[in-house]
Amino acid sequence: MRSILCTARSGAILAVMLTLVLAFAAPVTAGATTLEAVSIALMYESLVSENPTLVISARLPDDVPLPAEMVLPLPENANVLWVGEFFGGEERENVPVLAEQEVRNGAPALVFTLTESRIALADVGFPDSLTTIQPGVYETGFDIVMPVDSAAVYAAVALPQNMMALTSSEPVVVTDEPDGNRYHAIERTDVVAGERITLSVQAQELAEPDQINETVPWMVALVIAVIIGAAVVLIFVRKRNTDTET
Repeated sequence: MRSILCTARSGAILAVMLTLVLAFAAPVTAGATTLEAVSIALMYESLVSENPTLVISARLPDDVPLPAEMVLPLPENANVLWVGEFFGGEERENVPVLAEQEVRNGAPALVFTLTESRIALADVGFPDSLTTIQPGVYETGFDIVMPVDSAAVYAAVALPQNMMALTSSEPVVVTDEPDGNRYHAIERTDVVAGERITLSVQAQELAEPDQINETVPWMVALVIAVIIGAAVVLIFVRKRNTDTET
């Protein structure tokens, strides 16, 4: 039963994320450290959950031979739950890897080697991302410094159905998705090392959130987060390929 639940929910979320259309996907500039795309998504099972996950993923350009070093951005004092290589659409399991937390260009970074896939993924526990403004009103978001250059960056806060956004730190693209979440996203191109990716959203609670089934292991949520993060990166790739063909 747990296996069926995990597979069904993961497949549904993957389908949702692949429908999000990003308007920008600039060509990768010269330089071995420039990533083709980075995604940063703050995910909640419910906004008042004590275990939000910051899902960070990135893709290497096609002209970079493997094995190759991958450098992912991290928040300060990151609690990395899982990191590995993602094989979306290849009907094979994702592979966990050993990674080191370092400082690159003055920014926290997660450094490891990709050997088979060009897509990397990290799930980071982010319990301090939620602040209570007043009863029923919350602020959530992140402030991350890029440790390397990236041709494109997608960053989003996903709010569950029982939350209504009031304000955001800057203009966002808002999409309602079949998974029931509302995504508040920003997009950046030609991002350089040292540049900040910052997004915050104030939201109001509309109803009591559903109780999380405590019998479901935390690994189910973790696997779902794995699917979400890499799917966001795939959006850049598919959108870029579509633009090239047209």
